[in-house]
Amino acid sequence: MVTVFYPDIIPVVKSAFLDSGARDVVVDQLKGIK
Repeated sequence: MVTVFYPDIIPVVKSAFLDSGARDVVVDQLKGIK
């Protein structure tokens, strides 16, 4: 059961992490440019 569910949860966690993490990185880069 876990082996079937595990591959499905990785993209969800990764996308959620990228959504919050990527925004912070972009904001920091924009501040650095200005």
